[in-house]
Amino acid sequence: MLVGTPGHGRKLKHMDSLLQDIRYALRLCLRTPGFTIVAVLALAIGIGANTAIFTIVNAVLIERLPYRDPSRLVVLWESSSRRPGRPNTVGPGNYLRWRVRANAFEEMAGVVDMRINLTGVDNPEELVVQNVTEGFFSILGVSPLIGRTFSDDESVDPDADVTVLTYELWQRRFAGDPGIVGRAIRLNGRPVTVIGVMPQDTRLVLKSGSLVGKPIDLWKPWVLPDDWWIPRGRFMSVVARLKPDVSVRAAQAQMSAIASGLTAEFPQFDAGWTVMVRPLREELSGDVRPALLVTRQLLAQRSAPRACASCVSCSPKASCSAWRAARLDCSSRSGASI
Repeated sequence: MLVGTPGHGRKLKHMDSLLQDIRYALRLCLRTPGFTIVAVLALAIGIGANTAIFTIVNAVLIERLPYRDPSRLVVLWESSSRRPGRPNTVGPGNYLRWRVRANAFEEMAGVVDMRINLTGVDNPEELVVQNVTEGFFSILGVSPLIGRTFSDDESVDPDADVTVLTYELWQRRFAGDPGIVGRAIRLNGRPVTVIGVMPQDTRLVLKSGSLVGKPIDLWKPWVLPDDWWIPRGRFMSVVARLKPDVSVRAAQAQMSAIASGLTAEFPQFDAGWTVMVRPLREELSGDVRPALLVTRQLLAQRSAPRACASCVSCSPKASCSAWRAARLDCSSRSGASI
């Protein structure tokens, strides 16, 4: 004769209790359909809201940027005393002098986004080209998916008709064909040779400095003419990589001193202007960070109507109390029936 073990008996008892709880919960749901619908909707909204918030926080504030050692990447802006704290695009002459005078950075590169037309195809399209000075790709520290980036000679040759495609354009217009490398495409009617394709999601979009406000499609080398040393106009963005032993604060102090010197040299152009050094992650997340912080505060305080759904779904104490009450009520009913 087989005798069940005590553990086996406890498992059966727990299973019977669970089934009893489920039956009672279903009866309650059928008795109060209105409450059931509200509860399900509250849980769905709460779970959905928390999932959406975490997705944004993860993508913007947590997930690693797709660049080498991204904590050392910074963006440099100019800022006017008439709009303190507001980033402004940089004058080419100032950028050229920064490169010579600043030693807080391993490298510094200028960037400007412009519109360009893809021609010579069945469906011509307006694209966004990011013109970059020498050192841009080495600053980001990202290797191409296929092909190569600009050589030293191409980076300083104003007549270099070469381009590097974004992964997104490569897939959308060229069906991911690796044979695109070495082929010529026409940009504004001019043949330009594709030399490489960058990995997915490596596009650098600096909203504060973009002249087009759209994601880029390809890169071309950009050589500043010699006469651009003359201070005039502000229209470019500047990215840089800090030296390993230099903090953002130290770089900011150095660039502020350089800006003061430029004000003394070129008062008509630089008076009332200073330099801002901002971490790249802060630059990319600046537009959404305040909203994320406000949302987090609402969820933490559990006081705003918009946070109610999250509170219902995320409050373990309330959930456990309701479950215990149901269990006690179920037990009392079972005892009464016995």
